[in-house]
Amino acid sequence: MLFHALVAAASGCLFLCAQPAHPAIAGAPKVHVQVFGPFGDQIPQKDITLFRFLSRDEKRDFVHPGTGLLVTDVPYGYYILVVADRGGGLAERPVTVNTVDVWVRIGLHFPSGDTLGPLGQLVITGEIRPARGGDEWWARVEGVFLPESRESPVSPAGKSSVSGLDMGMYLVEVFEGSKLRHVETVAIDTNRLQTDLVISISDGHGKQPQP
Repeated sequence: MLFHALVAAASGCLFLCAQPAHPAIAGAPKVHVQVFGPFGDQIPQKDITLFRFLSRDEKRDFVHPGTGLLVTDVPYGYYILVVADRGGGLAERPVTVNTVDVWVRIGLHFPSGDTLGPLGQLVITGEIRPARGGDEWWARVEGVFLPESRESPVSPAGKSSVSGLDMGMYLVEVFEGSKLRHVETVAIDTNRLQTDLVISISDGHGKQPQP
């Protein structure tokens, strides 16, 4: 899907060119979209070369001419948002429309050779001190802007590892069952392929990230 979207983006400016605005139906759901780079720099509309809001079967696009990054008259349901910019950044994510106004912030992956999307090579590891882990302990790495989320078990020695990440800003969360025990943000790029975090968790509710 991402490859075909990139080809389409290269063929023209699609719906974001100056065209007469589509008259919105009063009371119909709207999806408000903001586009960012992987580290949080907002990408202006003029640099967006592809913007699609597709039905789940990808047979219908709900983007109307002249509405910019606002998708109007969207029936309630499940959709796929696809965005690309002039620099080759590209991303897609599912969106659920179940209220009148839906706000979406989507981050674009940096292009990497012939490979786009979530096929990264970066790794985030964590080590809990004092060591704690086991069956109920697990970690999640989630993009602050990128539509990316991955999980890892935490070993009895307190170690976790999440690989296959792209450059960007991430939330690192550690859970004991359903209880959030630690959270911090970390930025990763290709200057360091593996980022090692030392995570301090107290016996209470401490969330003290160490540099």
